[in-house]
Amino acid sequence: MSYLWTHIAVDPLPWAVAILAAMVAAGIDVTTGRIPNLLTVPLLVGGIVWSVGAGSVGGALAGGGAGDAKLMAALGAWLGLANSIVVLVVVLVAGGVLAVALSVARRRVSEVLRGVRTIFLSGLVRILCGCGLPDQTSEASENTQARNMPYGVAIFAGVSLAAVGVWLWHA
Repeated sequence: MSYLWTHIAVDPLPWAVAILAAMVAAGIDVTTGRIPNLLTVPLLVGGIVWSVGAGSVGGALAGGGAGDAKLMAALGAWLGLANSIVVLVVVLVAGGVLAVALSVARRRVSEVLRGVRTIFLSGLVRILCGCGLPDQTSEASENTQARNMPYGVAIFAGVSLAAVGVWLWHA
């Protein structure tokens, strides 16, 4: 495990790509409620090419399913395994914070907190078993109002905060 933490890289190009892509995805997610394959697929292909050239294949292992999971896989391909773990943890926290903030603003705290707990616990179980991220659209699609959380915003916030954290770690 210490190998991962000693191999967290500060290479500015993949972090810049990840932050820019997450920002674009957040903007699209806020306006359309989706993160399109037109963004995630080329980003994933580019990330795989980059990671093969950089010798850091392995960061794209957490993906499949909804646009947010595909985006995380594509970002992982760019950032490598160690950075992807950092990003994943920070994005999970940012998603929880965003969900709580939206629930307070919408006066639906108890309903959203139950959903956050379910998503967090299922995400944690899936990560620990190596099954990738949960598809967050399955339960939320039954209630369209519950799906109005643009997770792309949490991904952008998480990637940006993780980049700052990694930079500070190496400073």
